[in-house]
Formats: sequence, C-alpha cells, structure tokens
Amino acid sequence: MHRPRLEQQWIRAALTIAVTIAVPTTASRALDFALTPARIDVSPGEVFTVELRADASADSFNGYDMALAYDPKTLVLLGATAVQQEGPLFTQACPQRYHLFTIDPDSSIAHVAHVLLCAGVKVAGPGVLYRLNFRAPTENALTHLRLVEGTAAYDAGTFVIPFTTRDAVVAVGDVTATAPLLSRGHLLAHPNPFNPVTTLSWEAPRAGWTRLELYSLAGRFVATLWSGFGTAGARHYDWQADPQLASGVYFVHLSSPDLQMTTRVVLLK
Repeated sequence: MHRPRLEQQWIRAALTIAVTIAVPTTASRALDFALTPARIDVSPGEVFTVELRADASADSFNGYDMALAYDPKTLVLLGATAVQQEGPLFTQACPQRYHLFTIDPDSSIAHVAHVLLCAGVKVAGPGVLYRLNFRAPTENALTHLRLVEGTAAYDAGTFVIPFTTRDAVVAVGDVTATAPLLSRGHLLAHPNPFNPVTTLSWEAPRAGWTRLELYSLAGRFVATLWSGFGTAGARHYDWQADPQLASGVYFVHLSSPDLQMTTRVVLLK
C-alpha cells in the first residue's frame, strides 16, 4: 500500500546523492588563473600569443576547464597542435593527459578541457597551462580577452574554491590616436567629458548577463562599474565616478552574450 511512496522517497534520495557527487566543492585558499600578459601591445596585423597561467597557490589541482571569450570581428584565433597549445605545467607533470579544444559555432569563445590522467599527480603552480595564438586586426583597436563562465579548476573531480580569474586587454596600434573599435553596435557616454555622472547607453539584441568595466588609458583594469542580468532593447546605466578616481581618459568596456563594445570617456574635475 505504501510502496509507491517509499519508491519515490528512494528516487529523491538517489537524485540528491547524484547531484551532490556531480558538483562537489571544497573550501580552500584562492587559486588564481590569469591571462598573460595582462596588457598586450601589438602592431596591426601582428600575430601574438596569450597564455593561461596558474599563479602560486596553496591548493593543488589535476584538471581545469577554460572558456576564453574574444571578439572574432577584431581578433582571429589561429589553429595549432596540442603540443603547441598545452603548457609545461601539465605536460611536465604527467605524460598521459585528456585534452579537448573546441570553439563555439559563433567563434566567440574557445573552450579547453585539460586533465592529468596519472594517478595521484597534481600541480599547484605557478606555471603556464595553455597557449593560444591570435592575429590582430589591420587597424588600430582596443579589445579584450576574458575568462568567462565555464572556467574552473578541479581536484580529483572536486571544484577548487575560492577561484579567481584575471583577463587581458589587447591594444593594437595607437589606441590613443583613434577611438577604440566598436563591434556589433555602439556604446555611448553622455555627457562626455563629464563630472561626476555620465549615462552609458547601448542596444542589447537579447537578454543576458552583462558587465561594464572601467580601464585606464594604459589598458589596466580599474573597476567593475556594473554586473548583472540585462534585458533586451535600449539600455542605460548612470555611472557616478568614484570621488577617488583621478581626472583623465578612461575606457569603458561592455560585454554580454552578443556584445563586446568599448568607448572612451573623459573625467574632468
């Protein structure tokens, strides 16, 4: 009489256990993945290499996933063999490795799955995990390489947390002499110059996670202005500059599923 209910309880318990096993985590010191160099200065049309590097950490890991986003209208990702792409931190640690490299159909995110297959072998950094080659556009531009959702490190199948990532900016030619390349639309700031508030405006083709970030004229990351889920259509964000922010020229970069846009703003005090 009570057998169906008992079976349902067993099924729910089994599903709970399965989910727990599939996505375990472990508390630990922060592990940091960085795209290096953080600032890449190249000439128009030049081929350059970006590396995924694991910084020194108290935490070891034996596998990771990388999701690297780039603007295919600005940069061309060049093909390479696994030997050329895999970094020494993994190749020198273990001769047997699982390696899978794919690119999204829209050619905007490169995915890497990389796992050590030697029993009990782990690495802790510092060292280079992976390398990718790009060709710069033939005109001046400012663009970014980003580690996006899907990037993670594992220790025997368990997520390593806390886990942080650092992106890279690519300056092609003289980015101070021309406005940065705007792709798939325009990111506008009004008023510009401003003090202390300017309105950032853009058109989003579809809803999705959106991030506005501030960079110095030299391409160094300054701050995240806003990050959250944005709706489709005309969007506006009123940015009030931090009182500690010095007068000068800055770049505001917007990234979302369909957009990678940059605009130059001038803060005058």
